[in-house]
Amino acid sequence: MLSQLLYPNLSFLPRFLVDLFTGFLIVYALRLALIAFNRSRLLRNATTGPIVYLSNLPGPKSPSWLWGSEWEMYNTSPGQKYMEWYHTFGRIFKFKGALGSSFVTLADPSAIHHILSPQHCYEFPKPEGERQFFYTLLGKGMIWAEGLTHSRQRKILGPAFSSGALASLSTIFFDSSYKVVRAWNTLFEQSSSDSLTIDVQRWANHISLDTIGLAGFSYDFGTLDPNRPQHPLARTLDGFTDSSGTHSFSAFLVHSLIWAFPAILRIPSNRQKALSKSRNMLAEITNKVWAERKALSNPQGSGKSILELLLKAEKPGSASNLTKEQIAAEMMTLIFAGYETTATIIAWALYELATHPEIQEELRRQVTDISLSDPSFEDLHNGLPLLSAVVNETLRFHPTFMQIHREASKDSLLPLTPLPQEFTQTGITPTTGTHLFVPKGTILILPINIMQSSEDVWGPDAHIWNPYRWMDIGATGKEANESKQTQWRKDLLIFSTGARGCIGHNFAKLEIKTVLATLLRNFAFAPADNNEIEPLLSFVVRPKVKGEHRSSLPLKITRLNY
Repeated sequence: MLSQLLYPNLSFLPRFLVDLFTGFLIVYALRLALIAFNRSRLLRNATTGPIVYLSNLPGPKSPSWLWGSEWEMYNTSPGQKYMEWYHTFGRIFKFKGALGSSFVTLADPSAIHHILSPQHCYEFPKPEGERQFFYTLLGKGMIWAEGLTHSRQRKILGPAFSSGALASLSTIFFDSSYKVVRAWNTLFEQSSSDSLTIDVQRWANHISLDTIGLAGFSYDFGTLDPNRPQHPLARTLDGFTDSSGTHSFSAFLVHSLIWAFPAILRIPSNRQKALSKSRNMLAEITNKVWAERKALSNPQGSGKSILELLLKAEKPGSASNLTKEQIAAEMMTLIFAGYETTATIIAWALYELATHPEIQEELRRQVTDISLSDPSFEDLHNGLPLLSAVVNETLRFHPTFMQIHREASKDSLLPLTPLPQEFTQTGITPTTGTHLFVPKGTILILPINIMQSSEDVWGPDAHIWNPYRWMDIGATGKEANESKQTQWRKDLLIFSTGARGCIGHNFAKLEIKTVLATLLRNFAFAPADNNEIEPLLSFVVRPKVKGEHRSSLPLKITRLNY
């Protein structure tokens, strides 16, 4: 026996410890043999084309044995290093993170389609560190969930985001928009100036928070009412996402170590306090709303609102049978996700329209001429092509997230897109049938900013905000649709896709369109004097004034008189 061979060298240990150690070695060796056998079978049977291994991938040299490339990524503009590496190393590259952690970046459409497809998406879950972050902040809601748990939660909430449900919510979107119009008109009446400089990011935050509260849970946060004090949740969320509360060395430690050491989220810090404060505030509100609505003997509503669906799922006889804690987690998830991203896109869209006055004027004519009253749901849904193009282009050009993280739950082969003969780059050059072998545990990064600004897909003007490119998509005879990979163009990665795609993306688009249409019918927007705007990476990529340490977007606003 192996233990007999080892025992003379380990005679100073009790015999049972030697046997235990021997058993461990045997199990470990068998596990390695099984992994090797499965990998050999996967590589032998899955494909007959070339196979690329991680050791073949190019990438930047790690500048630090401790932090890898994390520190330089943290201290550059959001997404800048990914774009630099893409131009240097091609569509697929690897880099080192903190404590020797390794990442593979995939800007390859075939590989991304495979990872996000309904057939394979649950084979590539969020990495444990990212799931731990969302659990700490929001509980076990849809963002945290994986596999059958996620599928079940999505099925419960799906009807709340159907076209019929959204049509019934459009009045709430308009109500929130007109609250801003009335508040700004009051500011003009109190001023003798023809134009005012207003922080539109702040107002976009309030629009988004009030809208998700009313549309989802019949709860009025009241942040658009100038006569009411700011809601505590609004202060908490703003403090959590502004750089003044997050851009510090402690925040960098969490950001960089979370992949290799998820338990860092349990270490007391200012960041941890901000997470706990946000979760406690959200939990307090959601529990209050849940209890109030549940207490109603005959609650009014269509039966398809988010809250009503959750209350129905809470009933003991329901097939869904959610617990009170799970309901609170879903409510917190939808409030947090719906507030942050929508508010940021509204702000960026107004910024781009302010810096492109000719497009702003054309869009104003479109949303004004279509009807003497507000645009209908059908108009907003698909009847205003330039408005849709402005929203899509803002989502493309200003993605609120820079990347999607996934982890291979098992050894996998990812198909790679063959490069056209006329397209040359450094790094690997896949041909037909080429696959990338990804071992179990590999952390994959799907770079949104690269996918949504690649010149070989979007053309030489990819670095320019140009909504008219979206009005070409689907047209025949357009050069832009010839020899271009239009799948990238039609499917914005910012909402992901497939079974793990954002369930509220149509909700967000409709809200953004409603806000833009309403504000443009009443005000004109221009850049504020001496204010250079740059991106700020907090929870999402918000606008900020260069040199400042918090998110804001001051624009010069003029009231229109018809």
